Amino acid sequence: MDLYQSNVKFLTKNYPALLQILENTEEETRDEVVLTRNNEPNLVVTSDGNSYFLHSRYSAKEESKKWIHTLKEKIESSKHILIFGIGLGFFLEELLATTKAKYIFIYEPSSKIFKTWLKVKDIRPALSNPRIKLFAVGDDEYLPLQIANEIAGFVSGSFCKVTPPIYEKLYPKIITQLDLELKDMIIQQISNMQTRKEYQETWLNNILGNISHMSISPSIVELKDLWKDDKVKAIVVGSGPSLKKDIHYLSQLKDKCLIIAAGSSIQAMEHFGVYPHFIVSMDGSLSNYEVFKNIDTSKVPLILLPPVHYKITDHFKGPMFCAKFDNDLITNHIFDQDNRIPGFISTSTVTGTAIQLAAYMGITQILLMGQDLSYTDDEFYAPGVNHMSDNSKEAHISSANEWVDNVEGGKNRTKGSMQVLLKDIQVLVKIMTLKGVEIINTSKKGAVIEGTDWVSMDELVPELLQQPSRSLEISSRISALSLEAQLENLGRSTMSLSKVLQQISKVDIKIKKLLKLMTKLENAISARNLKQVDHVLNEINSLWQWTTNQDIFKVFYNYSLGHYINIYMRYVPEIAETQDSYKKGRLIITHLGKLIEQIHSFNPEMTTLIQAAIEKNEKVTHQIALK
Repeated sequence: MDLYQSNVKFLTKNYPALLQILENTEEETRDEVVLTRNNEPNLVVTSDGNSYFLHSRYSAKEESKKWIHTLKEKIESSKHILIFGIGLGFFLEELLATTKAKYIFIYEPSSKIFKTWLKVKDIRPALSNPRIKLFAVGDDEYLPLQIANEIAGFVSGSFCKVTPPIYEKLYPKIITQLDLELKDMIIQQISNMQTRKEYQETWLNNILGNISHMSISPSIVELKDLWKDDKVKAIVVGSGPSLKKDIHYLSQLKDKCLIIAAGSSIQAMEHFGVYPHFIVSMDGSLSNYEVFKNIDTSKVPLILLPPVHYKITDHFKGPMFCAKFDNDLITNHIFDQDNRIPGFISTSTVTGTAIQLAAYMGITQILLMGQDLSYTDDEFYAPGVNHMSDNSKEAHISSANEWVDNVEGGKNRTKGSMQVLLKDIQVLVKIMTLKGVEIINTSKKGAVIEGTDWVSMDELVPELLQQPSRSLEISSRISALSLEAQLENLGRSTMSLSKVLQQISKVDIKIKKLLKLMTKLENAISARNLKQVDHVLNEINSLWQWTTNQDIFKVFYNYSLGHYINIYMRYVPEIAETQDSYKKGRLIITHLGKLIEQIHSFNPEMTTLIQAAIEKNEKVTHQIALK
């Protein structure tokens, strides 16, 4: 077996995902394998008509040592390191030999360099290192995004990226994109964790408060690919300031395009006397309820997502249809065990949900209107959107000290939270593009949305008016649930909720015992009683395994306490790899102990919310039974 075959065999066992890279890499290449003066393999790489040596012509190993030495201070203080470009293994080998970082992430942008490495060197010594947590190869457009997403979800502590100088020369565009994606994903991760921490009880309250509505409302499954063959276009309407410049077109297009009101834009549309084909809402905040409290909800159907504020659905007078988010474990567990309700990617803004709904209905061209995603002309909302006080709007705008490019070549005010929404939409646009859905931004002077073309509605309307006239309302296309089906759904969800109550009681007993064991472990460590420490660690491990195997943990705690679980999980590899029992015990007290305390304090809140959901179900059941 030659060197290349041995390396491929190793990859097959340890990095099987990389085999496809080898299969898809063309053999024809102008790159030439040569030797350094120290008789090491080297590669002459051609880029933009110029030729470069991948490593020093004299000594690849010495060059790598000198490069690592220049990074000494940077890598010594980093717990996680991403290396962009490994050459023929020399850069990676030196990094692994020098750094004490716990985790190494590898990104080699050239599949040809990677394949050459397999042909000229034994990869096993380097790639057998257990600290390697990710190895990605290739120059695919979306690979930096995927890498950034993986790293952002894993990192707990100091992080740095290192790049050999030759790679900075060969791949400046990919490096720039990777740096942007890393920054955006880490910001997004922090934002998501903070949001979960802030709204954990609110979201659970809303999802449970909407179980009764989900039980009696039909899902949108009958809308799947409804307009796939009819070339229908959709307009997703946001509540940004630019909406006032184009909203007059919507009345002309009501029988030409599917018009979707994304959240609070329904206020502006009603203000201008225009009604969409349906509203989509997912926001669980009380301010979102203020939006719906001030409009006539009898005129438009609502597609509800379970996290939407339960008071909106409690008081909504028009038809309601349901969908869900893919990560909504609670709805699946309580009501939709058969996974019959269509699920969508959870996004930071309702616009992302509206885009996915249009695509679900078979629409392949979606126009965005009023989607400024910034403070255009220092304004917050379109006229008519009045659920927020003027003082609150002014406070938001005055604190917006960042700037973003707008579609007219200028700059708009923005802030971190608004940037998160913009980046989230841009990620979704990339996903939809891969699915063959074109997104066109028509928002005048709004923020540039990467991945979309900007076209003025003034230019598009004449073409849109040529579309055939047709009815695009959705209510008549979805079959109503019979009273028997509604009662059956309510009964099933009530039974599931009752089982959860029983599980909370059982888990709470174990959690209280775990808290006592944490104190016992602390005392054993202080007394330097190794035998007692090991005994308590085994007890904790056994009880914790039982707890995490319960459905209530996998569903409710995972969803509602995701922020705290994610923090703990980042330290699990370190805990598992620590051999010293005293150090392991300290880590468990510090990290697992905090999570257990959160579960203990959360259980009474969850019990109250579950009981309220059961009572609501029983009330609705009684009302239906009287019909």
